[in-house]
Amino acid sequence: MAALQRFLPSNESYLSDDAGDESDLSLAPPVDAYSCDEFRMYEFKVRRCARGRSHDWTECPYAHPGEKARRRDPRKYNYSGTACPDFRKGSCKRGDACEFAHGVFECWLHPTRYRTQPCKDGTGCRRRVCFFAHTAEQLRVLSQPQQQQQQSPRTAVGTDSYDGSPLRHQALDACSRSLLSFPTSTRHSPPFRRRLTRRPYPPKAAPPSGSRCHCHHR
Repeated sequence: MAALQRFLPSNESYLSDDAGDESDLSLAPPVDAYSCDEFRMYEFKVRRCARGRSHDWTECPYAHPGEKARRRDPRKYNYSGTACPDFRKGSCKRGDACEFAHGVFECWLHPTRYRTQPCKDGTGCRRRVCFFAHTAEQLRVLSQPQQQQQQSPRTAVGTDSYDGSPLRHQALDACSRSLLSFPTSTRHSPPFRRRLTRRPYPPKAAPPSGSRCHCHHR
């Protein structure tokens, strides 16, 4: 996994390595050919590599036997983008049947997470594979089924994500709270409750003056 650190969101050590060996660059696939969302979410480190000769696995977008960066196809395996706590500890006995993500690539390239958050470097990001959006056009909006899968209580309770930037989550939470608390209309106001107050009873009316008594006295 050390060789794959160049792909992680919090790693920038490769930015100064612009002048590399030309032989290594010839093995690296063109970035634009594999940068579309569909390929990143469903093919990157999922489809088996068809190359016959030896090459650098970390420069190849396809999966190889025994590679830790291998991903399960999210269209065939029912797992979420939430990190598996057992896998983070070393191993998961459920294997491919696990409902959680195994590794950083399964977590952040999952369709419910990939490019659903802005990149902290914006358009200045130079990572070869970045999990976050760099422009408003790249920011993905999840469909209703994907939102339900992301917010499922089975995948959201008691587990942590692989995000190395806790400030990103704090900022998003604060933004959500501010939007919910802002009084934009009366529809978001709490239901009106009529306040019960004791009202004094009106005084008994005195009989009009000069009225005659119709009582019969004996």
